[in-house]
Amino acid sequence: MKYFSRSYTFLVILVMGLILGACTSARPSGEKEVAEPSVSPESELRATLEAPASLPSGEAVTVKFTLTNNTAERLYVLKWFTPLEGLAGEIFRVERDGEAIPYGGMLAKRGAPLPDDYILIDPGTSVSTEVDLATAYDFSRAGDYTIEFLSPVISHIAREETAKASTLEDLKPVQIPSNTVTVQIVDSAK
Repeated sequence: MKYFSRSYTFLVILVMGLILGACTSARPSGEKEVAEPSVSPESELRATLEAPASLPSGEAVTVKFTLTNNTAERLYVLKWFTPLEGLAGEIFRVERDGEAIPYGGMLAKRGAPLPDDYILIDPGTSVSTEVDLATAYDFSRAGDYTIEFLSPVISHIAREETAKASTLEDLKPVQIPSNTVTVQIVDSAK
């Protein structure tokens, strides 16, 4: 009877484990697996935006983008979908008085990333660039414009040069925290 009791207990545990495993890994048919974003905590990478507080309508809306490496190691950051490559996609959220302004700039089609698509950021240092958002967003009307950097939907961070991605399958979203800036556009006719 003891033998039957142990075997039965083992069998029950085995069946429960299989059922639990099937329940946690099953997805409804047709549902695709979504890649979890690679979180870049504030202690690792941080983006900072700077812009003038006020501009007359019709002027360039130049925003300075700074990406800071807050780690003690070198980081190779894929420039795609950041201002470090220019404006090649919808990488900012722009709103005028709470109303979304659509992106009207170029859209880049991409193949596999190349080593030159990365930028090296040494420990504790930053890289900066400036972009004119008026080339891709409509700032022609007076109002208060809020500008926010959107974290890259396809990106990669490598800690060694040999770890750079070589295929699109190696890439996934990366969360890079950033501040939001406000620019007041005033009617230049007044």
